[in-house]
Amino acid sequence: MLLESPVLLNHELSTLKNHLSQYTTEIDCTYDINSKTDFLNEIQRVCAEAEQAVRSGSQHLIITDKHISKDRIALPMILATSAVHSYLVKNNLRTFTSLNVSSLECLDVHYFAVLIGVGATTVNASLIENIVSDRLNKNIYHNISFSTLLNNYKKAIEKGLRKIISKMGISIISSYRGGKNFEIIGLSRSMVESFFPGMSSRISGIGLDGLEKRVRRQHQLAFQSDNVVLDIGGEFRFRANNELHAYEGVSIHMLQEAVTRDSYNLYKNYAQRIYNMKPIHIRDLLKFNESQNPLKLDHVQSISEIRKSFVSPGISLGALSPEAHETLAIAMNRIGSKSDSGEGEKTQLDTQN
Repeated sequence: MLLESPVLLNHELSTLKNHLSQYTTEIDCTYDINSKTDFLNEIQRVCAEAEQAVRSGSQHLIITDKHISKDRIALPMILATSAVHSYLVKNNLRTFTSLNVSSLECLDVHYFAVLIGVGATTVNASLIENIVSDRLNKNIYHNISFSTLLNNYKKAIEKGLRKIISKMGISIISSYRGGKNFEIIGLSRSMVESFFPGMSSRISGIGLDGLEKRVRRQHQLAFQSDNVVLDIGGEFRFRANNELHAYEGVSIHMLQEAVTRDSYNLYKNYAQRIYNMKPIHIRDLLKFNESQNPLKLDHVQSISEIRKSFVSPGISLGALSPEAHETLAIAMNRIGSKSDSGEGEKTQLDTQN
């Protein structure tokens, strides 16, 4: 069977299961939250079930977290998918089966891309239809039909996937699948070596135990009896006591004020606020190593020579604005550095300033 897309809606996954039922095995990626087992044992169980199914002739595996409940906690589906894919590859079984993922966690194109990148053949974001249906019942979408909304969602995800793989020079999804074209930030090297082989984790991070504690904490918060509305987390918009943002409202306002008033003192206040923030980016962990025996200024490069090595980041005009692009170009020209932004065309204004 040849599918037109790696993105499956709920009814498409059901059709696939019904049509290929005798060759399909579904594997549950949840377990009793009160049991004495842990993530490691459960990952090993899921991998063992996958191996047994393939050796028994199953040509299509479906790993799912749909049985999650107050009493059942789910493995992170990216972890489970990569573990199963890597395990089957190691045992020379991966080419005998498809690996299909049905996940309540998966919502956006990034999650789809990561799941496919670590080995998923198809991905079904099983919660999306419930979300769309709920919003439709609240008349948020007005006169748009349910099927149209789902098709729009699917097309948007497919478009996002094409954009992601094309940036890597990849033209078909099968060339991207299982390629693990990522670099991991925040996971321990031992965990990466075990379940994400071939990927790098340069700064290491939390291990399987730490990840399990975090998932258990999230599960407990989600299923609290008095929790009527789920916490949105502040990932896309700054919210107090939630996701930390590098460029939150107060900092941006301080920068705007410094520029508007052309005040270096206000800019220094802004800079100090940024320096005092908790580390967010990897670069925040770096600092200048001041020498106890500094060289004399006439023994090092001059400021004008040092500036020649600076290059502003390459950002397309569409991602900036003409005003921002011109400001960057003018500023870099004035200090003798290079501007790498824009679309390759410099206006007379840029070159004269």
